[in-house]
Amino acid sequence: MSGNEEIDDGLSDQQRFDAALGDLRVLAVLMATGSVIFAAVNWWIGTFGWIAAVSTASSTLLTASGLFRRSDRFAAITKVGFGFSGLAAPALAVAGIVLGAFGVSWGWALLAGAVLYFAFSLLGLEILERAAAAGVINRF
Repeated sequence: MSGNEEIDDGLSDQQRFDAALGDLRVLAVLMATGSVIFAAVNWWIGTFGWIAAVSTASSTLLTASGLFRRSDRFAAITKVGFGFSGLAAPALAVAGIVLGAFGVSWGWALLAGAVLYFAFSLLGLEILERAAAAGVINRF
């Protein structure tokens, strides 16, 4: 298969649309929840000041609300963001391995975070692609 051919999964166009819309909304909720938790934990342990925590959470909440409302512009911005983060994650993973090998304990945490973020980036890109293919958002 060339990748451009559609797989017959037995779903109607409306079912495919509804599934893609649901996935897009779940992605928006995951992004918003993850960002708020990330900002709150970093503020609590002291790595973020309150301005950085509020800025981090509010920017992702804005993007997530745009996805929830099926905005093409916010979908494009999100796709670019997932693409760049997916490209940066392997470099962070290598840095985590190097730091862990030299005895820096949080190097392994950096590796684990990079792996998780890479997986989340791929998931987000796939959800956005399926949403565009189903007509939930316009192709960008």
